[in-house]
Amino acid sequence: MPAPAGNKGQTSGHIVVGRISGIFGTRGWLKVSSFTRPPAGILEYKRWRVGVAQRCFEFQVEDCQFLGRSLRVRLNGVDDRDAARLLIGSDIAIDRSELPALPAGQHYWCDLIGLEVRDLGGRVLGTVEDIWETGANDVLVVEGGERMLIPYVPGRFIKKVDLAGRSIEVDWVPGYF
Repeated sequence: MPAPAGNKGQTSGHIVVGRISGIFGTRGWLKVSSFTRPPAGILEYKRWRVGVAQRCFEFQVEDCQFLGRSLRVRLNGVDDRDAARLLIGSDIAIDRSELPALPAGQHYWCDLIGLEVRDLGGRVLGTVEDIWETGANDVLVVEGGERMLIPYVPGRFIKKVDLAGRSIEVDWVPGYF
């Protein structure tokens, strides 16, 4: 099963693990949408790279609060509402080397995005554009002329993931979903 440590892609060795979605209060607190599972997993990474206006700044998490399902954080150097407002909409990235190793057969979502999907006969069905978490199982969103939703069920539909070859072999018939 893929592990969502940032299904929104990666650039230059960085993995996007969340997004700053808003501000809270007047003292620089930020509302954060986490792309990790569980959402609190984002707090395992103490150094965040936050992109603002085509530049990337590194921050350390100083404090955090959970209110229901919502995550609020304070970053070093972000001390007031005006500074916090500048970060709204920014992606939160970590260095890829900070990701823990996964057991055999598991993959991070960011590694699957962009892989070519082929059926058992070798016919190209498309490219993985996104991955949805549905509760029962994750679903690959494959674009290639038509959009296909392929359940990520290893052994049943997912036959082989070849990261080096940048492909996924599936037992799937276009038009099934």
